[in-house]
Amino acid sequence: MRTIEVVAAIIQKGDKIFATQRGYGEFKDWWEFPGGKVEPGETPEQALVREIREELSADIYVGKFLYTVEWDYPKFHLTMHCFMCSLVHDALHLNEHEAAKWLDMADIHSVNWLPADVILLPLIEKEINLFQVFKNPPKFKIGDTVYWYCDDDQRVHHAKVLSICYATAGSSVEDISYEVVDECNGPAVIRFIEESDAEGRDLSS
Repeated sequence: MRTIEVVAAIIQKGDKIFATQRGYGEFKDWWEFPGGKVEPGETPEQALVREIREELSADIYVGKFLYTVEWDYPKFHLTMHCFMCSLVHDALHLNEHEAAKWLDMADIHSVNWLPADVILLPLIEKEINLFQVFKNPPKFKIGDTVYWYCDDDQRVHHAKVLSICYATAGSSVEDISYEVVDECNGPAVIRFIEESDAEGRDLSS
């Protein structure tokens, strides 16, 4: 049985994720997470950025690796590398899919998911709901823009949150930090900032 290696983007905006409905082929009308095949010479992250541009005319930040699904369909074996992602800009356009929805966790099981994608649902629910059980959840969500003061260059920086890192003590979250894409100094740089540094100030005005 031949193996097809693909990537999938779990695009998150706040407490919602983006789902797409296939408009062609054997699995037409089934729902999936957008993505596609990994081309020779590409990393999974590079393939995901390219595929989302092709399918949705959108740019994404590729954040936390979530899971690699291994699934046997009748005609092929699927290896699907899945990442939590966020949009650079909110605009999306369906170039290949016939429909799309933003789903919160109450609605995540309301669509007819492809079998391989169903495997991801408990992992996604855990990722989205993780901080609801804690006493002091993080102030910011994946996809939020945060502002912080950098002691190194004495400037206020802004960046988009890719993932949230934390340490727990009992039922409390401590030492929260954020993985962000900092675009203030030319080329985008991945870095971590402490929550105490991220003041959330809107300085655009």
